[in-house]
Amino acid sequence: MIFQTLLCIMFVLCFVLPVFAEEKEEKLEEIVVEEKRIIKEKSSLSLSAESLPANVNVLTKEDISNLVTPRHEEIFRKIPGLYVENYGQGDIGSALTMRGLGGGGGGKKYVATYIDGVPQNYPIYFGDHILSWLIPEMIEKIEIIKGPFSSLCGDNAIGGCINIITKESDLSSITGSAGSYGSFRFIPIFSYDKFKTIPFILGEYYRTDGFRDNSDYERYNFFGKLSFPLSEDKISFRVNYYDADWNAPGFLSKTELERGIVSRKTTLTPDDGGNSRIFSIVVSYSPQKSEKGLYINAYYTNIKLNRYVAHRVYSYSPVNQEARIFNTKTSGFKAYYNLIINENISLTPGFELRYDDGYYQRYPTTKRNKSGKYTQYWDAEYLQNALFIQGQVKPLDFLKIIGGLRFDRFDYDVTNHVVSDNSGEGHTSIFSPKIGLVISPTKNFDIFANWSMGARAPYINEVSPAKSSQKKNFDLEPAKVSSWDIGFNTFIFDKIQFSFDYYQTDLKREVAIINNEPVNIGNSERNGIELETKIFLLPELSLYGSYSWVDAKVKNPQNPGQDKVIDVPKDIFKIGIEFSKEFNRNEKLYGDLNYYYISGKYYYIGKNPSAVKGPVFDKYTLNLNYKVKKLNYFLSTVYTPRKYSSEITWLNENEIMINPQPQWDFTIGLKYEF
Repeated sequence: MIFQTLLCIMFVLCFVLPVFAEEKEEKLEEIVVEEKRIIKEKSSLSLSAESLPANVNVLTKEDISNLVTPRHEEIFRKIPGLYVENYGQGDIGSALTMRGLGGGGGGKKYVATYIDGVPQNYPIYFGDHILSWLIPEMIEKIEIIKGPFSSLCGDNAIGGCINIITKESDLSSITGSAGSYGSFRFIPIFSYDKFKTIPFILGEYYRTDGFRDNSDYERYNFFGKLSFPLSEDKISFRVNYYDADWNAPGFLSKTELERGIVSRKTTLTPDDGGNSRIFSIVVSYSPQKSEKGLYINAYYTNIKLNRYVAHRVYSYSPVNQEARIFNTKTSGFKAYYNLIINENISLTPGFELRYDDGYYQRYPTTKRNKSGKYTQYWDAEYLQNALFIQGQVKPLDFLKIIGGLRFDRFDYDVTNHVVSDNSGEGHTSIFSPKIGLVISPTKNFDIFANWSMGARAPYINEVSPAKSSQKKNFDLEPAKVSSWDIGFNTFIFDKIQFSFDYYQTDLKREVAIINNEPVNIGNSERNGIELETKIFLLPELSLYGSYSWVDAKVKNPQNPGQDKVIDVPKDIFKIGIEFSKEFNRNEKLYGDLNYYYISGKYYYIGKNPSAVKGPVFDKYTLNLNYKVKKLNYFLSTVYTPRKYSSEITWLNENEIMINPQPQWDFTIGLKYEF
């Protein structure tokens, strides 16, 4: 399949190379300048993620605007080493997984995710992030930091940290699109950057019938942001409201699919689905003209998420549906000051305060109606206090050293309505040190290395179990990770960008999803490699690719020989071609064709030490944008060749479960800017 992909790209090159060749000399210098700027960021004193001595990827506004998708997870697919697990179950969303941490949906817990500095992971929801309301049209920039190095990232920064910055302004526009399986999307945007107070107001309506039975989905989305200068600083107010209802087709047995017992469109859970409501207010304050100064984020979020799910394994299995109800009110405050002492020394101290008040329930249902007692029910309050500091120094022109320290304290007050004896309160805390360096021996060549620690707070079911056979433990320490990296990035021959990173992590008390339940599998370790390259064949034509490999092992497996961490793909391979052609000042064509490959994940059946390998997943995506004056025509085509596979697979009652994908999916639309 990889060989076929390479042939396909070579075939495209044969046609597009002549079109762009005539402009080679005119644009080449512009590319070189841009790449030098990226390399320089790694060795400079800066708060930007690119300057950290770590493996970092950044998506710009232009990168994001060229995508044609209603789903935020599609934005991340091209990022090297980032594994996107698309549930395909309504608003349950997708898990963003780094460095083989997580799997089977567990990756949400191991990546700290922020939007405008506001944390999106929820401790009462077992650390999962909730990003379903986020759409590409809202986003200005995304920073992806691999590993737990950044002192500004706190709870859940085990595999890494994602910081998403929303737009302050854009061109006003109206966008409409339609696609396969009854999909329809409408987005009006109003913005005007000539006002002193700059508005950015977005609305969205989206619906689809879905590829499978019982997979229809509908949502309404509103996002408003006002930004204005305040002396030499700026302040912004953001509000968003999100309302979604969906049905969910569930997962199917791979065995029954291959034998033709059930079809790929079949649902065995016709009453599954749910709804969600999200409301948030955010106030941000930051310097306007430089990085020096005070940064403040204050926020309030209210989330209501109701899910009805029956994990039916076979077509003849009984339907045992249950409700999973999550409700939380979260408020918080984060402030830090970037003090630039001189051109070679900077210091950034700060603090963070967060309070969550909510509940999580599980109970049996029949056709979404409660039919039994609660199996899980917690009312919980969670308080996080944090102090952090990060310092940078350049003792030599070619050497930069960054050090950081973070202290987090977590307080719990839990009422357990299922096992009342496990109710209680308590606290735990952790220090997370970080140290790294960047060596720039020559122009356009950086070597980086770091060692750091990160942590996640104990989950609510760890401190207050819902089983009477397990005792409460409110003094349980946070799960720690120790990680180190060494790598380099370079830009050579004025055409080739290349980066390499080797990492090793040791994680305490890893939680994996086994037979649809979280299980503590003990301590684990990972060794991995990430390679990334981009080749500028011509000023407007480039090839890109990445490969990531990880070996994830359980240090002391409960069953002898079962030392592989389940649900972790060992290999991820991405390759593509990107091109653009400017015919005149008001006419431009952009295209991107890429291939995405994920190796099969490992599972264990019972106590058998021999692992079973799940199915490989791969897909091809083509995005085309053609802009003429104020009109932008766009087309997206996705081809998924394997019928009996999906991005997320998991084991239930010793059977591999998958969510079949459509082999072809089309979207076409028009955007008018004014």
